[in-house]
Amino acid sequence: MGATREEIDKETKDDENQIEHFKNAANHGGQVLYVEGMQHYNFADAQFLSPILRLIGMTGNMSTARAASIVNHYTLDFFDKYLKNKNGSLLEGPNNEYPEVKMGTFLFGEDSK
Repeated sequence: MGATREEIDKETKDDENQIEHFKNAANHGGQVLYVEGMQHYNFADAQFLSPILRLIGMTGNMSTARAASIVNHYTLDFFDKYLKNKNGSLLEGPNNEYPEVKMGTFLFGEDSK
């Protein structure tokens, strides 16, 4: 089934808004990370509810345990760095323990123009 022109225009506008959000974050000290093999619901506990979520494209092809491990470790590292002023090494760049995690801030920063 095809999409209407209005639906396509709305999707395009939503994508443009998301890109602007990433640019704004990157240009104001934020970081943009991409995790290969993960989709939106891999970042939440919903991925543990049913393997059907993967079949309908709501989660990526990464195992739920691996996805949860990545989310937990990077979240903890973020809070350790910014609330406890310690560690934060995962946020500094590529990490051999998590090769799926890609640093994408440079794609959206001022230098990307």
